[in-house]
Amino acid sequence: VPIVDTDEVFPAVYVDDFEVDGDVTKAVWSKAKSLPQFRPPRSPDPIPYLSDVRIVYSKTAFYVGATLWQDMSKMHCKWDQRDQPVWGDDNLEMFLYLPSDKGNRLYQYVINPLGIVADICEGNRAYWTRGMKVKARRFPDRWTFEWKFPFAGIPVERPVAGDYFGVRFCRTVHEPKRGVGTVPVLQQSGHGQRGRFAKLLFMKPEGPDAAKMIAEGEAYRT
Repeated sequence: VPIVDTDEVFPAVYVDDFEVDGDVTKAVWSKAKSLPQFRPPRSPDPIPYLSDVRIVYSKTAFYVGATLWQDMSKMHCKWDQRDQPVWGDDNLEMFLYLPSDKGNRLYQYVINPLGIVADICEGNRAYWTRGMKVKARRFPDRWTFEWKFPFAGIPVERPVAGDYFGVRFCRTVHEPKRGVGTVPVLQQSGHGQRGRFAKLLFMKPEGPDAAKMIAEGEAYRT
């Protein structure tokens, strides 16, 4: 189990698999809770760019959906192909701390407003998440995306209700006023730190098929 050194919990609710198209207004996202706003290291005040980031999961994958507000006429984007250094653009980064057959590993995922992504494992830029899908949309005052991460493609064992990953999100906006913030909030600068993760907690399924889904997950684990 990854070490998580904060009390913050980012719940992921159970849903059926769905196609990602960048539309974060679809009903599936209304089931999820928005994460806290991004804040700079050691600061009580959020960065001057609002965000709405949500997480859901299915029996095969987890999904991140986001609305990220900023003046898109000042968008800072240089890179337009996968695994280029998009962390130098306006971006959202997600760090995962996950168990594997080789011990806990640090994964880094980055997306820019063009929907261009990079995925890195333990500093290896040649790492490739199989089956990952993403779609972004841009508007005058914001950009949105939906991002699918198949468990088998990372790879990581399919979680069951009550399991958790270590997770941290970071956001960078360059113009008109540079803002760099994280959730949970870092105590010092440096996005790649292996400390300060929240629990990405996989919640129990709810609804008429909940008992079946819970039993199926437990059977899968055993």
